[in-house]
Amino acid sequence: MKIFFSIQSEGSGHTVQAIGLKQILADKGHNVSLAISAKKAHGFSSFFSSEFNIHGYDGFDFIFKDGRLNLVKTTVHNLLKIGKITKSFIDLLRLIKKENPDMIVNFYDPLVGLTSLFFPDIKYVSIGHQYAMTHCSYPKVSGFATQKLFLKLLNWATAPKNQKIALSFYDNGEDNCCPPLLRRSSYECEDVSEDFVLVYLMNDGMLPQLINEAIKHPAISIECFTKLTKEFDLPKNLSVQNLNGDLFIKRMKRCRAVICSGGFETASEAMLMGKPLLMVPIKNHFEQISNCIDAEQQGRAAHWHKIDLALLPKIQSKNAEWFFQIKNRIEKLMDV
Repeated sequence: MKIFFSIQSEGSGHTVQAIGLKQILADKGHNVSLAISAKKAHGFSSFFSSEFNIHGYDGFDFIFKDGRLNLVKTTVHNLLKIGKITKSFIDLLRLIKKENPDMIVNFYDPLVGLTSLFFPDIKYVSIGHQYAMTHCSYPKVSGFATQKLFLKLLNWATAPKNQKIALSFYDNGEDNCCPPLLRRSSYECEDVSEDFVLVYLMNDGMLPQLINEAIKHPAISIECFTKLTKEFDLPKNLSVQNLNGDLFIKRMKRCRAVICSGGFETASEAMLMGKPLLMVPIKNHFEQISNCIDAEQQGRAAHWHKIDLALLPKIQSKNAEWFFQIKNRIEKLMDV
């Protein structure tokens, strides 16, 4: 079977999902021939490029300022490059027609999702936790009218006629609901523990917050992974490095607690490993705020609007039984 992935590579979440599925498919004798992904100004991370043969294209971008999603600048930026995006869409249609894969698995990429309208004979499967956000069990967050509309539009564009698999922290009862899709190494336990807090920040715009907290709590050792774009003066109890997927998982297994933004995958990894978890959503980011509230309501995390080491939970109170059902569920839903 010839399989393509398309991966929305903002942050590391969809890449984590793709690596997890790649490993499951490999166990069934299937290989991923190509990963299609929009190019980023900072390039593809080694975490991504080391796993896949990548076809990059000019796609949609998200604009952040001081760790905050700027919806207006994001919209204007993408409108200004609509010519390049249109050309990319035509090029993608040509690529798919030429290669004629048996299946395209879409990890929330809108441009590739729209290509499904032109290839009725190719099986498209769309995977994302965003599809679970429309379920009645998901928390209702007031405000964010524009972002809610944007989410509905993306949910349609990424899967206009595709099968949808909705990833969730818990079983919401829907037939298409599936546990978080994580790398195999996340499920491998380690008995050694160390006294430090592990932090993942989607970008270094939130790093000044963490530096201030480290200064306030000099007795707490902190290791942070993020996308570094500049140098920072760091206190002795804080180390910061660029994201390294394998090393990050190894350190998570040994840490005593985790702080992350409101993304789905890092939080899921912490829950799977039974780590006390504090989630800090990016400001003005409806999806991340919703994820945080969802996790807190399920008793799996605490959340706050800024990094605060004093709010770190002492324990992870929920077991991970649901998370271990992923292989059987995903294989059944995808029919592979």
